[in-house]
Amino acid sequence: MAKKNMSEKEIKKLKPVEGNILKERVSYRLYIYVYENGRKVWYYRQSNNSDKLIGEYPIVSYTEAFDRRDKMSNAEKMGIPLSLEIKVNDMFYKYFELKSNRWSDYTRKRKKQIYEKDIKPILGDMLIQKVTINHILKVVKVIEDRDALHTLEKVVVIIKNIFNKAKSFGYIQINPASELEELVKKPVRKNYAALTDPEGISNLVKGLEYYKGNNITKMALQFLLLTAQRSYTVRAAKWENIDIENGIWDIPAEDMKMKTPLRLPLSNQAINLLKEMKQYTGDKKYIFYSFYSKSGILSENTFNLALRRIGFSSDETVAHGLRTSFMSSMAEMGFPVDVLNLILDHKREIKLRQLTIGRKGLKIKRWYCGLGLTILINLKSLRDRQLLK
Repeated sequence: MAKKNMSEKEIKKLKPVEGNILKERVSYRLYIYVYENGRKVWYYRQSNNSDKLIGEYPIVSYTEAFDRRDKMSNAEKMGIPLSLEIKVNDMFYKYFELKSNRWSDYTRKRKKQIYEKDIKPILGDMLIQKVTINHILKVVKVIEDRDALHTLEKVVVIIKNIFNKAKSFGYIQINPASELEELVKKPVRKNYAALTDPEGISNLVKGLEYYKGNNITKMALQFLLLTAQRSYTVRAAKWENIDIENGIWDIPAEDMKMKTPLRLPLSNQAINLLKEMKQYTGDKKYIFYSFYSKSGILSENTFNLALRRIGFSSDETVAHGLRTSFMSSMAEMGFPVDVLNLILDHKREIKLRQLTIGRKGLKIKRWYCGLGLTILINLKSLRDRQLLK
């Protein structure tokens, strides 16, 4: 009597065994290994009783594992070598499809751009099984030669993930890029230029008032000053996440670097700015809609170019440095550092409700502005505002 196939429900219930690899028969010539760390991997049992990797569950689904088992069984009967072939280009898009729903629009676009420009020309048409570390280092050399070391960091991550996913799918058994970080040049780390003195901050706010460039760019940069959020978070801000009546900006996780949603109270200035923006972009998806971009999002260099036009060099301040300005100004005013880190999306481990439990919970100052000039002018007007009701 033929043995009954193990169901997917039964596979999900399998638990690791300490100090050993659990090997379970699922069906004819189809086995699943459960490793100590909980990983579950499909294997094909060959006629010589050795096991051939199929792929990791659930990346290779229950149904797909049976399909691959059948193909490998037929190939073995015909004397064809048992190997799964895929090109690097196809593997990148498999990886992209699996992960992209967790990324912001900007991250999806950026990863695709980097792959198309820096990886595909050299590796794209190669079978992933044929790629060696020497092939990968050719990609690295081209980027190092143009001294684009920050881009190189992102390329290394993408290449490693492509081959990790190829391993999980059963196309390869060893990732040739596993030690790639140790073989590439590292960029010199430096802090973002930032204004930390009241006079410099005051000059920036005044300069914005007289800015003669695009009005949406001007107001977007003002909003960044008022909220101290990252450039992309502001550029991707959507009307659907704004409650003007209650002065709340509910920032979704997808628009936050740490992938944690944030409920941010808005100052009176920020609320008034949004009311004014309504007449320009109220019928658009994005608050600071770009009429020059297909995506509708302002470009990543928009704010830095505006700062240059106002008269601040890149050595004096950059858009990201405005967050440092916010942090130093508010810390000097005595605001709790944990709260500031929460607003700046610095500490994932700080839970919003830990900071604002019930009526006795911590209250966050309702900012009139996150930066110096408003603090200096409106210091007496700052009011407490509860973050969560």
